[in-house]
Amino acid sequence: MKNIIVCDSNINKKDIEGYKVVIDGYEYLFALLDIPVNKYTDKISDQSVVVRVSAFSCNYRDKGILYNFLKKCKDYNLKESYYYSFLGSEFVGKVIKIGRNVRSFKIGDRVMSDNSYPFKVDGKIGGIVSNYASKRIQIFHESCLIKVPDSMSDIEAAAFSLTASTAHSMVSKSKLKEGDKVLVTSLFSNTSLGCLELLKNISGIKIYGLTTGYKEAQSLSEKFKIQKIFTPDDFYTATNKMNINFNVIIDPFPDIHINYLHSYLNYSSRYISCGMSSHQNEKIDFYKILYSLIVSNSQFIGNCLGLPYDLKAVINEYSHERYKVYVDSVYTGRQISDFINKSFNERHFGKVVYSYE
Repeated sequence: MKNIIVCDSNINKKDIEGYKVVIDGYEYLFALLDIPVNKYTDKISDQSVVVRVSAFSCNYRDKGILYNFLKKCKDYNLKESYYYSFLGSEFVGKVIKIGRNVRSFKIGDRVMSDNSYPFKVDGKIGGIVSNYASKRIQIFHESCLIKVPDSMSDIEAAAFSLTASTAHSMVSKSKLKEGDKVLVTSLFSNTSLGCLELLKNISGIKIYGLTTGYKEAQSLSEKFKIQKIFTPDDFYTATNKMNINFNVIIDPFPDIHINYLHSYLNYSSRYISCGMSSHQNEKIDFYKILYSLIVSNSQFIGNCLGLPYDLKAVINEYSHERYKVYVDSVYTGRQISDFINKSFNERHFGKVVYSYE
């Protein structure tokens, strides 16, 4: 059964058809490898669900996972040992076997990951259920999965759960009220697109955007009812402070933006973030940032993924055609280099999906 893998660049090239891709200056070797389906029946517990993955996608976090793999390869090379790994954070697939106590699924059901955090629906510790979404056959605990609605395609499902639950959780924590001005940064990030999809349905608020791609972002203004789109230069180069303050700032990458946005918080505002960029910023002025938060009586709110409720709520929004899944492109077969490059090296609008079928 074919699996997309990332492998040690020193592996015997005769054994695989490899595709070299450079990400952030580091060279990786990817391949479509035929891996026999090993016997897994002895690994199935009463609550296990066996899934055959049909499509998957990568997220920003996968860059770090790939880099850690590369570092491990160098360590193992000293021991003359080469190996490979799977990749990806989101998937869709079909149930092919279940444990005897599984009640939520049956064989043939289409499922995607339930990445609820900090706890799953059954109270177990939550989080992202797989760092190896490209692996064709996987075994999950029942609470790590959720059914795909009939109206959702496999491609959409492979790009849904992480963005949807994170975005819903961030918007919920915003505690929006009528008259609020909301700034969404990094407009083309998947999380920001998910937030905009939810914000556009809320009446009585004003939405603003921040991006380095000003021209490309103009098409978003009407789609998401954005009042004005800013660029970082609007804040950096302004001779005088602009006459605008935000009640809510939704920012996936505060280490990039908070240095100049903290002074644009209104009183009793909320600055909400779900992560950081891959490049550590050592020039963050914590004194000024904390001062702004204190004197404005504002909150900095961290957000990691979402609760079980968040994912179910966005599935409901999708089912009622109030939430759209943005997919930039779909790749299959030997389009591996294109898939990896689009996922990590090129600008894209929405998720990039690889389909096995």
